[in-house]
Amino acid sequence: MYEQFYGLSCRPFEANIDAVEYFPGLTFRKAITTIGHGLNKGGGVVLVTGSKGAGKSSLLLHLRDKLEAEAVTLAMLSVAELGAQGMLEGVLQGFALDDPETHSESPFAALDLFCQDEARRGSRVLVLADDAQAAGEDGLLALQELGRLRLGDRPLVQMVLTGGLDFAETIAEIEGLGELRERLTVEYTLDGLMVDEIEPYVDGRLKWAGWEGGPVLAPSIAGQLHEATAGNPEAINRIMTRLLEHGADREMEILNSDLLEVVLHEFSDVTPDGEMLAATEGAVEDEMDRDVDKGVPGEVVADNEERQGDVAEVSSSPAENGVGSGLAEAQLVAIEEAFVQRDKTFSKLRREFDELREQAPAQEVASRIDRLEQRLEDQEQVLRHLLKRMIEVFETREQPEEKA
Repeated sequence: MYEQFYGLSCRPFEANIDAVEYFPGLTFRKAITTIGHGLNKGGGVVLVTGSKGAGKSSLLLHLRDKLEAEAVTLAMLSVAELGAQGMLEGVLQGFALDDPETHSESPFAALDLFCQDEARRGSRVLVLADDAQAAGEDGLLALQELGRLRLGDRPLVQMVLTGGLDFAETIAEIEGLGELRERLTVEYTLDGLMVDEIEPYVDGRLKWAGWEGGPVLAPSIAGQLHEATAGNPEAINRIMTRLLEHGADREMEILNSDLLEVVLHEFSDVTPDGEMLAATEGAVEDEMDRDVDKGVPGEVVADNEERQGDVAEVSSSPAENGVGSGLAEAQLVAIEEAFVQRDKTFSKLRREFDELREQAPAQEVASRIDRLEQRLEDQEQVLRHLLKRMIEVFETREQPEEKA
């Protein structure tokens, strides 16, 4: 077990997120500030979105701890565990109102009375709903009901809701959520960690688990990790767990690029497309699609999706493509063609960006364009890395037959 070799008290990248020290990355600091502004507007609903593994749950846990010293009475809900039918019960339980013997009113009336009492003594009532999107339409309608609790003109309950990148779109599409939409004051999307945050993030988790050594990552590892994961914390955690396991087996104090290549190769062998690389590429693509849909013509988006389909087709398993021991010449040509077409798509997108810039866009639009360009570059790097691993896998499988 690698814990013994590295002198760790637990597995730092597999620990319960409730126990791990919060990492103050730039995207998380901006999220806390944005949420604070939204809540200070009074009575609003704040929406936090992000790809799977972006750190939405960790953010809410940190927010909960941060607000404990303030005049805030809060309940934190794990919506995925509650389900749509248990939403009101979860809120009541979060405020310790779930015992029917403590009140004679209906549950909703008891909650109303509780919120009014808290308001009169100067305390705000806040509901933190993690993965609220999982509640579905019925659960979101139940959350909307909380907005109807008022003291005069003042809403008594504020909410911070988290969900996937399409959560805002989901809320917009459900006809009965008009009141919830009207109360939305702020929406913030969590990005991945920046490349210069990878090493502090890793070191922080190791030290939290009792590690007292020097830097565990070789200088070049941080950039490679960022390229392979797009800065997604969950993806980083999975890779780091395997790195530590391999490192302990080889008695390595410093985890280097060669070892990381072994781990990335492992993940690419899990499925034809590579379980880890596919997941992290999805995080990049989700962010790209979210920005592209706001400012790039539909034909460009469709063209990009078509090219991704071409790459997925040539990236299928050897059995599916009728390949025994190596990449067929046709497949190599198809891969090269996919890159050519992808480069054309990138060029087309960048021309659209230049046209948008010439229209003197607002600072927010310009910032979004810059961010999207970086995402495009990250996505291209991830794709190239994935195909490189695929080729190595096929060539490795080819060698035994040549010797035979």
